[in-house]
Amino acid sequence: ALSVVSNNIANVNTEGYSKQTVELASSSINTDTSNLYAQAASGLGAVIESISRSKSSYLDSYYRTENSTYSYYDELSTNANLIDTITDQLSGTGLTTALSNFYAAASDLSNEPTDISIRTSFLSAAKTVCDSFNSTASSLTELRTTLVGDGTSEGLKSSTINSYVDIVNGYLDQIANLNQNIAKSGTSGSDVNSLLDERDQLLDKLSDYVPVTTTSSSNNVVTVSIGGTEVVSGSEVLGKLDVSVGTSDTPAIVSIIDSG
Repeated sequence: ALSVVSNNIANVNTEGYSKQTVELASSSINTDTSNLYAQAASGLGAVIESISRSKSSYLDSYYRTENSTYSYYDELSTNANLIDTITDQLSGTGLTTALSNFYAAASDLSNEPTDISIRTSFLSAAKTVCDSFNSTASSLTELRTTLVGDGTSEGLKSSTINSYVDIVNGYLDQIANLNQNIAKSGTSGSDVNSLLDERDQLLDKLSDYVPVTTTSSSNNVVTVSIGGTEVVSGSEVLGKLDVSVGTSDTPAIVSIIDSG
C-alpha cells in the first residue's frame, strides 16, 4: 500500500498518469487447519485485493467527444485566419480596397474621359485589381495544395491531410498492440494500470484528429470506432484511414478501408 502511495506522489506531474487506489478486503478465515487459534488469527486484518485507477469512463468519453469538436473548430479557425491574411482585408490593402479604388477611378474617368492623368490613374487602379486577384488566387491555391494536395499523387503525398492520416493509422496500430499486451498481462495477473494509462493517452490523442468512441470488455480490452465504424477490435486493426486523389474541387478524399 505504501508503494502505491509513493508511486502516486512520484507521478503527480506525469502526463497521462492516473492516481491508483489500493482496494482492501477482509482477510478470510483459514479453514484448512483444525487449530482454532490459527483459524481465528487468519481472519484478522485486511489483504490487498487489487490496485485500481481513479478513472471515469464517462468523463473519458465526454472529453474525447468535446476534444474532437474543439480540434475541428480550432483547425477551421486556423485556416480561416490564414485565408484572412491572404486576402489582407483587415490591413486595408486587400481586394476590397483595390476594387474600391478601381470603382472610384472609373467614376472619375466617366466624368472626365479626356483627362490624361485620370486615364492613367484608371489604368493603374485596373492593374492593381488584376495583380491583387492574381496574387490572392496564387496564395489560396498554395494553401489548398499544402492542406489537401493539388489533385495529383505527388501533391497528396506532401499534404497535411496525408500526414494526419498516417498519424491516425499509427495510433490505431499502437492501440491494438496495447490491447494485446493488456489482455496478456491480465491473464497472467500482472498489473496493467500503466498500460491502461498509455492506451488512454493514445485515445485522447486520436480524438485530436477524428471523432472516436470506445467500448470496453471485461478484460479491459477496448473496441475503437471512428464515426461509428469499428476500426480496432481487441488486438486486430479492422480498418484504417485512406486518402486518395479526388477531383479539382475536392483534391483529397478520406475514407475508411479494410486493413486486411
